[in-house]
Amino acid sequence: MLPAYCAMMAITAHIVPHLGNGPLWPKVIWEEAEICKNYWWTNLFFISNFIDVKYGCLVINYYVSCDIQFFVIGGIIVYVYTKNTKYGIRLLATILSLSAFMPFLVTILTKRFGIDMLYLPCLENFRIYMSLNKSYRLSYMRAMPFLGGLTTSIIVEKLKEKKIKFSRITVYGGTLIVSVICIRAQLYGAKFYTWQRPYYPLEHALYRVVNNCVWTVWCMWCFICLFTSGYGPFSYVLNNKLVVVLGRLSYSVFMVNITILMMSNSSLRLPSYHSTNSLADTWISDIFKCYLLALALYLVIEAPFDKIIKRWIR
Repeated sequence: MLPAYCAMMAITAHIVPHLGNGPLWPKVIWEEAEICKNYWWTNLFFISNFIDVKYGCLVINYYVSCDIQFFVIGGIIVYVYTKNTKYGIRLLATILSLSAFMPFLVTILTKRFGIDMLYLPCLENFRIYMSLNKSYRLSYMRAMPFLGGLTTSIIVEKLKEKKIKFSRITVYGGTLIVSVICIRAQLYGAKFYTWQRPYYPLEHALYRVVNNCVWTVWCMWCFICLFTSGYGPFSYVLNNKLVVVLGRLSYSVFMVNITILMMSNSSLRLPSYHSTNSLADTWISDIFKCYLLALALYLVIEAPFDKIIKRWIR
């Protein structure tokens, strides 16, 4: 994780600014480069999600910091679980409960929105969105998916020990029901964009918890079904070589994604009037560039360092 992260900081600071130009290039790209030159070291402490946005190199630094913090907490939980199963489960249940309660408490006390409101100015400069949104970057506001993953692994382990398998009706019917419920819960958040809608603190606080759980619950159900009973022919789709290769590139894609989008937007010289075709063209172009550069980052940095680290650990 760290080698590719450091490489992207260096590339953003010293190479990206010289790869293009445009009316917004100095304000967005050069500004990002200066931040990386001056504050790159803050990223290495992995607490950038708790400090001001202007002191963090790379817009996605908060995510890496959250990941490391979750790995530390997860490591403690797994260690306790391996030593004493009951204590480990109790510890996980306690932290899982706190991860649901904290967003509720913070939202209702600070009177924040129940969702992360995204407006057009935020798309022009993602740092504006990050600075205005006080909840998005904090690890205790977004810990549910990680802890849900740990919970899923324990549930799958227990089900496999007891050799429990679900019927096809349970797998497919349950997936359909869970999907409908989760999508319906997700779409409820659109109501918060209604102009001059009254603010109800309890509604927003409750929805913050629901919003954090929606796709966690969906993923938990799907993975429990996949690893215990399977999804029939669809299981082969998830296990084919292409999916495995794309999965290995996912971290590198994550590293280069925002930088490529910023470069694309900053190099525009004329107003852009979006249509279905233009959006599709832009999407295909950016996806291709993301995976192409991610492949280069993986082959040059991530894979070699991964082998070196594994040999060193052994």
